[in-house]
Amino acid sequence: MKKYINVYAYFAQNLGDDLMVDLLVKRFPKFRFYTEREIKNPFLLKNKNFGDAGFYKEKYQKLGKWIDKLLKNPEGSFVEKQIKKIQGNRFCSVLIGGSIFMQRGALSEAQVRACMHRNNSYLNYGPLFAMGANFGAHFTEYFKTSFAEHFKKCAGVSFRDKASYDMFSHLPNINYSPDLVFSLENIPKGRENTGEILVSVIDLSTKYGIEKYAESYENFVSEFCKYIVDIGKTPVLMSFCKAEGDEAAIARIQTKMGEFANGTKTYFYDGDMEKALQRIADCDFVLASRFHAVVLALLFKKRFFALSYDMKIDNMLRDLNSKLYCGIDKLENISPKEIFEKERDISDITDYIKNAKGHFDQLGEYLKNVR
Repeated sequence: MKKYINVYAYFAQNLGDDLMVDLLVKRFPKFRFYTEREIKNPFLLKNKNFGDAGFYKEKYQKLGKWIDKLLKNPEGSFVEKQIKKIQGNRFCSVLIGGSIFMQRGALSEAQVRACMHRNNSYLNYGPLFAMGANFGAHFTEYFKTSFAEHFKKCAGVSFRDKASYDMFSHLPNINYSPDLVFSLENIPKGRENTGEILVSVIDLSTKYGIEKYAESYENFVSEFCKYIVDIGKTPVLMSFCKAEGDEAAIARIQTKMGEFANGTKTYFYDGDMEKALQRIADCDFVLASRFHAVVLALLFKKRFFALSYDMKIDNMLRDLNSKLYCGIDKLENISPKEIFEKERDISDITDYIKNAKGHFDQLGEYLKNVR
């Protein structure tokens, strides 16, 4: 029976995370990937080399009914046996995602230990490779040192920002590469001069430590969209992840806009990655709150400006010597007109595109010896 790579990721139908998982599975087509978690995005399951327990149950169901009837076994016995075989044939694990090492709130030491117990359980199926992430935000030294001990046990850890890499570079298994989504191939060709301005929205009301900025942030986005309508263009408010409240935040912003909301469009990501990428490619400008909205704007060579709620955005743009961002705590210092008229100040991301696949290097070396 084939061997399987175990995958841990955020499967809540978030565009950025879905793109990373899709890149992983396509990068190693000779291997099969399995996750115990429910995959909510049916488009990820189109790749025959990837599935969750539900996917494989459905795959074996028809054959299983026939075999169970023939052998007079209890219904479902064959399918259950096949799932156990798959689970028993996992030989290594991949933990992939962007914000997978965050301290979500002022955790006590007992809560941090519980968090570490979960992460250490990822080591149960052979070597663990963590890739694509930044470290933090973190609020205590105990959280950081606990993860340092965890990283020592990993076969490889690859960060997407230099700040995270510098924090743990004393460990021999730590690497740095630009965000994995920079390695996207077959970039969609967008329509030119559509007059559509993409606005990626995030729900700050659920973000620990910055929820106090939710109201002023939504007010600012509302004013930006009203300005865009006023100059004869169309804001397209885009949700990257319904589960994280993007759609709810968009509804609140449109309510604040009053009659100006009639001049807007919305795009809610439904798991269709190709369609979402095309939607971004077809816009003339991106007002980005989501990290991967910034990455995709860079990749698609769009004019953009980032409303930064997290240091991961600041760190990446600082590494690129860009000033096209403003912290959500400083929005009173800028105006919609000022943002929209800014020119792109990043001329070349060739090295980022070339080096982004480096996240796969440690896993790739290991897989060379797997038969």
